[in-house]
Amino acid sequence: MKWIAFALPSLEQLHPDVPLRDVHVTQGINEPDALTAVLDSARAFESIYLEQSGRTRPLLQKYGTLIASPGTTTSGAGARAFIIDDVPPDATDQQTLKVSGVGIGAIPEGTPWLASRFDGIEVDPLDIVRLIWDHLTEHPDDLTVTVDSTRSPVRVGEEEREVNFTTSDGQDVTFDAGPRRLNWWSTDDLMRTLDDLATETPFEWSERITLSPTADTPPAFHIQLGYPMITPRVMRDLHFEIGVNVFEPEPPVEDEYFSHVFVLGRGDGSAKKRGSGSRPATGRLRRVKVITDQSITTNRQANEVAKEEVARAERDAHFIETCRIHEHPAAPIGSFRKGDVIHIKGHTAWGPHQQWCRIVRTEHRLEDNTIALTLARWRDN
Repeated sequence: MKWIAFALPSLEQLHPDVPLRDVHVTQGINEPDALTAVLDSARAFESIYLEQSGRTRPLLQKYGTLIASPGTTTSGAGARAFIIDDVPPDATDQQTLKVSGVGIGAIPEGTPWLASRFDGIEVDPLDIVRLIWDHLTEHPDDLTVTVDSTRSPVRVGEEEREVNFTTSDGQDVTFDAGPRRLNWWSTDDLMRTLDDLATETPFEWSERITLSPTADTPPAFHIQLGYPMITPRVMRDLHFEIGVNVFEPEPPVEDEYFSHVFVLGRGDGSAKKRGSGSRPATGRLRRVKVITDQSITTNRQANEVAKEEVARAERDAHFIETCRIHEHPAAPIGSFRKGDVIHIKGHTAWGPHQQWCRIVRTEHRLEDNTIALTLARWRDN
C-alpha cells in the first residue's frame, strides 16, 4: 500500500511514496480512524524541499503532515488519510520513527466553540453537527471537510423554563431546561458535544476520504451521517467461515450464569409487583437472578422484563464479538468495511455456530494483510 505525504493545511504534496512498515489502520463507527506505523532510515526523510515556496521543512511533522493512501477506484473512493499526531524516535534506534496519526474525525477533540453564541430551539441535532463542522473548517489553517445533508426527526432545545417532577421512588427533582447552547465559556470540547448528540438522537458518523490512484489532486474529506445509523451494506455474497478465513473468534465470557430470573417492581410487602422467567433446560444447578426496578408498576411489565432478560442471556451465550479475517477469495480484503453486515458460520469449541453481525470497527494489519473485526449483533437476515 502506497503512502503519500501532504503538507498541512495547504495539502501540497511532500513525498509520493513514504516507505512505512508495520502499518496498522483502525477504522470504526462514531470514532476517528487511527494509524500506527514505523519509518526506517528516518534521517533520509528528515527534510523535504518545497518547490512552490523554495523552502525546506520536516517530512513528518506533528499536525503539519497528512499521510494518505489512494483509493482503488478511478473516483478515488476508499482512500485513507491520517493527520500525523506523534513521531517519536525509537528509544533504542534513533534512526527509526514511530509514526501515529488520527483521522479527520479527531479534529473536534479538545477544540472549543469560538464563534458567536448559538441558542438552538427545536433544532435537528444533525444541523448542530453541520454547524460545528462549519465552525471547525472556517479558519485558513483548517481543512475543508464536507458533511452529509442527512436529517433526523429529532428536535433538541426548548424555551427557558423550570422543570419540577417527582421520580418513581419519591425523589423531587428540579432543573432549568432551555435551548441547546454553543458558547465559548462552557463548550470547551466539541468532540464531547458531538458524542452527546450522537447518543441522544441517536445517529452515526463515519469518515470518508477521496484520493485518486494518481493523486493528481489533493485528498477530499467528508463526514458521512446516518439516522439512526448509517445504512449498512448486507454482504450476502461474501463467505465468512471459522477455520477457513475467520480465525481467533472470541465469544464473551459467561460471567453471570442464571437459569431463572425474578423481577421485583414497585410496591410494599406482598403487594409488590413481580414477574419471573426461566431459561430452557440448562442441565445445571438452579441459579436465580433478581432484578429490582421501581419503575415497574404492573405484574405484566415485570414478566416482560424477565422475558427480555432470558432472551438476552440465550442470545448472548456464544456471540462472537471479535475475530480476525485472513485473505481469501470468498471474502477478499477490501470487499468489506466498517458498517457492513456479514454472516459468520462454522464449527467452534462450543459447537456449530452462525451469526449475522455488523462490523463496527476494523483493524487492518498490513504486514500480513489480515483484519481484526469488532462485531455487534444484527437481526437475522
